[in-house]
Amino acid sequence: MREHGFTIIETILVLCIFIFLLTTTLALWPGHLHKHQLERIARELVADIRYLQQRSLTDNSSFYDIRFSTASTGHYYELRLAEGNQMKRIKRVYLPEGIEFAAFTFNDTTMSFTPKGTSANPGTIAMVHRGLNKFIYIKVAVTTSRVRMTYLNTNQSDEK
Repeated sequence: MREHGFTIIETILVLCIFIFLLTTTLALWPGHLHKHQLERIARELVADIRYLQQRSLTDNSSFYDIRFSTASTGHYYELRLAEGNQMKRIKRVYLPEGIEFAAFTFNDTTMSFTPKGTSANPGTIAMVHRGLNKFIYIKVAVTTSRVRMTYLNTNQSDEK
């Protein structure tokens, strides 16, 4: 007659299945972590662009801009407000390790905004995670200055 409980074989079998699932999940974790880092910083940049658009519209001024830096000391962007003949920094955001600005389609590394909230120099900002070879493009539309993100994984495009 069997007592209540599990045999040692059943316990070991369940433990082996659990360990297998755990190691499989942990092996995939770093890739997901870096992907989410890239997405998070791109979403923050989109939110900051929209914030400057709203500030320009609300204040009815063209004194707001966002400057991108690709310096060797680190990639970052900063939101700025013109006060007289000086630029006051509102916010500076450094990109995490491995993430950098890959390209800009506008002439300068500065995007400024009109009093109507539209971008004076719209275009695309390409961000890349070098370890994953994954790109995110942030596009600011020419006429409407609508801001959106698109993704590109170069590993997938190479297979097609």
